[in-house]
Amino acid sequence: AHYRASARGAKGKGGKGGTEGAGALAELGIPLGELKLSVKVSGATNLRSLLYGKLPHPYVHYELPGSTVHTEPHISATVAKSSTPVFDDVKVWALGSEEEVVSLRGQE
Repeated sequence: AHYRASARGAKGKGGKGGTEGAGALAELGIPLGELKLSVKVSGATNLRSLLYGKLPHPYVHYELPGSTVHTEPHISATVAKSSTPVFDDVKVWALGSEEEVVSLRGQE
């Protein structure tokens, strides 16, 4: 199942401390074991190379800040000699614990 929900509106509605994110998910009926975060990087335009007259070799490097489980960064494939690279890079993280959800909610 694919769930897309935001617990933003649940802040201040009876939540205690830093657990309102996970509590709001429970109220929505979203099981923590099925919660996933997807990031898609499509591409970029008008990139410049560090070297004059040369085309860049771009790639994307990103990570899930605040995660206690997923600490390794994700690096896309490098697109050779392109100022308008198309990455179509997708990374999906399974968020399996209440602590991780609450930790990520604190990053908003």
